[in-house]
Amino acid sequence: MTSALDGVDVVVIIKNYQKHATSWLVKTVCSKLNIPMTVSNSAGLSSIERAIWRAVNSKSAEESSYLGSYTKSGGIANEITF
Repeated sequence: MTSALDGVDVVVIIKNYQKHATSWLVKTVCSKLNIPMTVSNSAGLSSIERAIWRAVNSKSAEESSYLGSYTKSGGIANEITF
């Protein structure tokens, strides 16, 4: 799996399609490679965009744990359109 993540900026796990073993493996590999990992509640584009925003802004991986707003703050986040 490590080679599959070469050059990846962010890993998004779609909650509806993952199993616990998969998420633990991905979380472990991402941690070792220093790649931000986040969770999207669904495969919908807006849910994935919010997940990516949380990852690039060092916020909680889980949407239910993040109580803030989704605002443009500079850097990569400016490239994400809501």
